[in-house]
Amino acid sequence: MMTRYTGSILFIFLSLMPLLADGQGKAAVNEEIAGKFIKYCKSVPREEVYVHTDRDEYIAGEPVWFNAYLFNRLSLGLYEESSVIYVELLNSLNLPVIQKKIRIEKGSGAGIISLPDTLSTGKYLLRAYTNWMKNFLPDNCFMKEISVYNSISSRRIIGMAGSGAVAGVNETAANSQASEKGFSVNINSSSRDTVNIAISANESFRLGNGSTCYLFIQTHGVINFNEPVRVYGASTMIPVPKKSLMPGINQVTLFNSAGEPIFERYLYTPSTDNESLSINAPGSVHKRSKVLVEIDPGAVQKSDLSISVSASNNDSNGGIDDYLVFGTEFGTLPEVMRGRKLASLPFETINDFLATAKSNWLDWKIILAGQVPGLKYRMENEYHNLSGFLMDKNNMAPDTGHYVFLSRPGKEAYFQYAKTGIDGKFSFEVPEWLSDKDIVIQPADPGRNDNIRIESSFPGLSFPVTPETKSPSVNSSPLSDRLSVNYQVGKIYNTSSIGEILKQQGVASEPGSFYGKPDNTLLMDNYIKLPIMQEVFFELIPGVYLKNKKSEWEMTIADPVDFSIYQAPPMLLIDGVVVKDASLIANLDPELIERIETVRDKYLVGDYLIYGLVNVITRSGNFSCISLPDYAVRLQWSVADQVYSFASPEYFSADKKNNHVPDFRNTLYWNPSLKPGKDGKYLVEFWSSDFASDYLINIQGVGNDGRSISFKKSIKVE
Repeated sequence: MMTRYTGSILFIFLSLMPLLADGQGKAAVNEEIAGKFIKYCKSVPREEVYVHTDRDEYIAGEPVWFNAYLFNRLSLGLYEESSVIYVELLNSLNLPVIQKKIRIEKGSGAGIISLPDTLSTGKYLLRAYTNWMKNFLPDNCFMKEISVYNSISSRRIIGMAGSGAVAGVNETAANSQASEKGFSVNINSSSRDTVNIAISANESFRLGNGSTCYLFIQTHGVINFNEPVRVYGASTMIPVPKKSLMPGINQVTLFNSAGEPIFERYLYTPSTDNESLSINAPGSVHKRSKVLVEIDPGAVQKSDLSISVSASNNDSNGGIDDYLVFGTEFGTLPEVMRGRKLASLPFETINDFLATAKSNWLDWKIILAGQVPGLKYRMENEYHNLSGFLMDKNNMAPDTGHYVFLSRPGKEAYFQYAKTGIDGKFSFEVPEWLSDKDIVIQPADPGRNDNIRIESSFPGLSFPVTPETKSPSVNSSPLSDRLSVNYQVGKIYNTSSIGEILKQQGVASEPGSFYGKPDNTLLMDNYIKLPIMQEVFFELIPGVYLKNKKSEWEMTIADPVDFSIYQAPPMLLIDGVVVKDASLIANLDPELIERIETVRDKYLVGDYLIYGLVNVITRSGNFSCISLPDYAVRLQWSVADQVYSFASPEYFSADKKNNHVPDFRNTLYWNPSLKPGKDGKYLVEFWSSDFASDYLINIQGVGNDGRSISFKKSIKVE
């Protein structure tokens, strides 16, 4: 009996083997698609930048106040992997007028652009990106047009050129093309609760795929739906619950049984979260009066908010929430959509764009191949990129395969080396604590007659300028004319909203010398004064020899183990800066020296071997005792530009309120980092000016739960 039951069970198991194998195959294909997708999104994170400016219209000579937010597109939350945002203002030829580096703390950072008063009237492009985003330019950068008016100069510029980043046609999105392959897909999202996806397939397609396909839906890198589907008969309906789709742009992809994408289409799912800030602000105020604005974030607590109050009669532009729906993933949006509130657009406008849209981040060919695009730039956080080129002075050809040194003048020695590539390029990863300090970059071998050329932190990529992409130049309006008058009055009375320099947040403290504790430290004040450096080394520093041979100075070091002289010369430094000529040390006045540190052992810095070293530290410690050789470059390197406070008058007393200095501010208030009170609410106080106009309160930011916040309200000064 046991044998008979065993045989029956075996027969049933063997009968089910094809079905079990089929089920395992489905799971394997499904999981492989998801696994490769997740791996790609983690390997190639997508950074997005949004810049909140105090206005959209400016007068040449005014400051542009702004706050930059950095997001991870995968989570749409603030991102802390990069600590610097590069901001450029481009003219109509896409040439930079101003370039700034903005330091980011916990995903946001403030900055200011002082517009030159020589700017011509026209539209300018504000462009922002991180070092990591340079890998994907020109697509992956924030862009915003601002209008600049110059009433003094009659010069005008033609409107901004387009980015040239036109979204590519998605060949798998059109049903007519798909039907030629034996199937077609129709998506209907008109139902309240479901998106209905209808797959029509002929018999040949069904047989060729074992009646099995895979439906995959993702939104900005997050998987919403990933299931195998059985294609029965001529038509199969797949209902997808709308609650499973994240708000934003949903990518619907259909894969065949082999896991190959055969259909792709994008849908727009609006956010159903209508909760917003509650703001208590007066509708109108008198001139030179105190204005109180109370902001209740509601459920969106611990929000990172920036606020501007500026003269404006336009609140139709979209905010941070609208921008993040598309971000930069789909290239430059059509003019009818760019910078607009999505809720105000006809649904057909968005769908028409999505019918031919193509992601410049997520490409199934690359994802399924397990590839990662070549990435030239890294994320800058504690370390920042500094690069340049080593060029032959004679013919300016790149000098490849040679070392370049980076030193920092100071009493604690800092040293890095880099090796040039085939294009003569070298790169250093510079720690943040070196910001605002002098550094010296030089070739390791000055005898090669090379020249150092430092590369700009800004990539210099510009968009093509063609007649088709130019728009009409801006024309003045009653508001812009009045803004210009206000600016001229402020100039006459020397009033400015630019306040004091704000202290940047602290960075890592400066470490000791790169070689650690030296073998010997000679403190000059502990010994009698010797007249020349040769006697100092002969009398006071054992194992280190400074000699003059045939009118040339040389320095040698004896191995501390067998006392033999190293065949290679030691590394010589003055105030931590590498010098190649021993005579520079020999000719120093001993009175100028504070101490001499020596290392007699061989020393490795990375893969670079040093045969001992001598560091002569002067009392000034700033490498000012000798002239910099012409093959070296000395520069002050900064992580980011300075940040200033926003200054505005206050009229607490009657004397100030009645003074005769006119107050015609175009921006009444700017705060890039609002702080809540103990009750979690935000209280904003500012004073109105003498300029009777409509003003726009513009609040942008992000909650600690990742929800973006955008709120606008108008008030009137009478």
